[in-house]
Amino acid sequence: MTAAAINLTFRLLDARPLKAALANSPGLLALIVSSWFFDEVIRHSPGTDPATYRPARVAVKETTTVGWICLPDHPYPPDGTRLQALPAGATTPVPHQLALTRRTLWAAPKSLAGSPPCWTPRPRMAARC
Repeated sequence: MTAAAINLTFRLLDARPLKAALANSPGLLALIVSSWFFDEVIRHSPGTDPATYRPARVAVKETTTVGWICLPDHPYPPDGTRLQALPAGATTPVPHQLALTRRTLWAAPKSLAGSPPCWTPRPRMAARC
């Protein structure tokens, strides 16, 4: 299974800034989120403090982006000025969904006249069709 969002997640987890933040923290947990998730969820969630997140430039394999790092059990001091600026040269990818393939279970009529064919999962339901 592969998709752009899954690849981005693993690239963020492999980021050196995340590993360095965890190694330099007395805490046991480090969290990294994408810029999209930070902008769309973290900034607007009443249960989080966006000012305790720090932007970090992430360059892993073919991915170059900005991740936002938080240390939940030993948070950074709130700094609202960091919410305005991203590191120089960083881009913000927007996750996208791959196109789905469409499968037809039965040939659909070209008009709405008539009803679709009756499919019965159990013999006892055949009388209802």
